Amino acid sequence: FAGYPTDGSQSTASLIFDSAGSLYGTTTAGGNGTCTNTKGTIVGCGTAFELSPVSGGWHETVLHSFLGSPQDGQSPLAGLVFDKSGNLFGTTIWGGTGYDGTVFELSPATGGGWSESVLFEFPDPNSQGAPYGNLIFDASGNLYSTTSSTSNFPLEGSVFELSPSSSGGWNYTTLYDFTNLSLGSPEAGVIFGPKGYLYGTTSNGGMGSNPYTGIVFAVAP
Repeated sequence: FAGYPTDGSQSTASLIFDSAGSLYGTTTAGGNGTCTNTKGTIVGCGTAFELSPVSGGWHETVLHSFLGSPQDGQSPLAGLVFDKSGNLFGTTIWGGTGYDGTVFELSPATGGGWSESVLFEFPDPNSQGAPYGNLIFDASGNLYSTTSSTSNFPLEGSVFELSPSSSGGWNYTTLYDFTNLSLGSPEAGVIFGPKGYLYGTTSNGGMGSNPYTGIVFAVAP
């Protein structure tokens, strides 16, 4: 990666394939957005990218350069997921009108390229946290993931669902709140298990002799 202002930098997330063998991922910085680091240097706001196999190597395409608050997300930390129609979905940990992260969709545009839609903006770190983990779909097209605390109190994180609304847009529902330090703070997404349970991990918490080393949890319907 070449970084700002051409393409991404600091790719931390896992990759996914499409049916043609192309790879898709995100970077937390880079692109042509004008977000800055703690020293005031412009480093970009992050990107979503595609790597397509070509003779002798791979060709990179930047699908979207994030612009940051208030009009767009900033710094996707997690990877992407496809829906059944070939659209890509992901999260950013900053950006949006509340500067606390977004859920976004990237759709193939007519005539080439990709267009972005912000589906949900996290308004306040003290009410919902910020999304650090990958998204997953259920069979009905609902999205699931977690938020992680961006401040010490009162919320350590949550498990949430985003459901398509019949009138357009998406409805946000908190499925479970991690309300104190003993429960920990989830920084990865969730997976489905038997009986519709959602399973995940926290980076701290626990109730044993060392209560801050993390837990594996299940959230039941």
